[in-house]
Amino acid sequence: MASKKMSKCSVCGGNKKWGKYAFKKELKSGICPTCWNKLFSVSSIARADIAEHFSNEQMKHLTDRDMELIASKMGDSYSAGEYWDDLVECVEHILKLE
Repeated sequence: MASKKMSKCSVCGGNKKWGKYAFKKELKSGICPTCWNKLFSVSSIARADIAEHFSNEQMKHLTDRDMELIASKMGDSYSAGEYWDDLVECVEHILKLE
C-alpha cells in the first residue's frame, strides 16, 4: 500500500491526503477517499410499486417507516438481480411483523 500522499482530487478538485491504507484503484483513479466512498441511491420505491401484489387492507398497514425499511432491504438485495421477486417477499415479511 502507498504512504500518505497529497494530491488534487479529479472529482471535487480539492487537495486531499490519501492514507496508507488506500486501495490501489483509488490511488490510480486520482479520486480522494471522500469522493471514492460517497454513497449514491440506487433506486426508490413507492406504494404504487407494490399495490398490485397486496390488498388494500394490507397496504393500509404499511407506514412510512415500513416503506423506508422495505427500501433499505431492497437496496441490499438489488445487486442479487431478483429485485421484483425480493420486493414482494420483503413486503410480506414487513407485513408479518405488524
